[in-house]
Amino acid sequence: YARDVILSITKEISFLLESLIEHGRNHIDSVMPGYTHHRKATLTSWGHWCGSYIQGLLRDAQAFKELFNRVNTCPLGAAASYGTTWPLQREVVAKLLGFDSVQENTLDAVMPRGEAEAEVVHLLALLLKRLSTIAQDLILFSTDEFGFIQLPSDFTTGSSIMPQKRNPDFAEAIKGKAHVVLGYAQSLVSMNSGNLSGYNKDVQWSKYLFMDAVRETAGAARIMAEVFSGIQVNTEKMVSQKQYPDTIWHLVHLEYSFFGLDGLDSMASLTTRALASPAAKMMATVFGLWVIVSRPMVMTCLWRATSIPPRSIAAAACVSKLVGVSRVVE
Repeated sequence: YARDVILSITKEISFLLESLIEHGRNHIDSVMPGYTHHRKATLTSWGHWCGSYIQGLLRDAQAFKELFNRVNTCPLGAAASYGTTWPLQREVVAKLLGFDSVQENTLDAVMPRGEAEAEVVHLLALLLKRLSTIAQDLILFSTDEFGFIQLPSDFTTGSSIMPQKRNPDFAEAIKGKAHVVLGYAQSLVSMNSGNLSGYNKDVQWSKYLFMDAVRETAGAARIMAEVFSGIQVNTEKMVSQKQYPDTIWHLVHLEYSFFGLDGLDSMASLTTRALASPAAKMMATVFGLWVIVSRPMVMTCLWRATSIPPRSIAAAACVSKLVGVSRVVE
């Protein structure tokens, strides 16, 4: 049963990987803001975001493959814990049933009952945890406030009192299941603690936990694969939310002081600070002209990449230079 579960879940992961690879490949150039601390950070793409899901799922698939090799051993013939006097051919039975080998020590074949189940359920919990992260991203990015993606209507539902809504029930269900299966994994790990070596009936409940965990996990990755096949990406909304950090890095590469940009929230604040006084305004104009004349290629690239007017970029560069000099003097 454990072998069948591993193979079935691995197949579901492969379906999801195929869907993500195709979807991500189509959006390599779909620029969007990255996020850290739930705040906008540097630029990335939706394809890069999907690639992170792919990388994690590949680790999950590898973990299930390694676990399959460990559990693919045959306990038959161990009897109550100490073998039997009957002349059994355990190796022949193991081969007929498709096992790689037998569990040689009969006591060890019986005593850790629930251990293999705990390992499988632990990987199921990790898989659902990863899917719950993906689910939360999809929930947030599909809200009206973000509007980055639109979930396929086949996997959303209307509210009981607000039928115009399209709620991401599939994603919320996956998040809930992740916590439930994690609880099953913890129960299985502690199931056989404190027992004398040998068979004890309390380990029988490990089977119920195992099968419940499998039931909760089955189908989650396959549903997520279908969702990604139908997701619509609003690339215009994504790119409209980009911010200036990459522009600041370009300025730093041009040897402008990073200290002058510390704590600033927008390019508008850079411009405001640059033009705060007549002297600064004059210096911004002169310095801006120097940047435009001496570095026209850089200025053009920054303008096209960020939609920020050249005057604002020049003003930001001026502030960076001025504040950087004052820091050095201090």
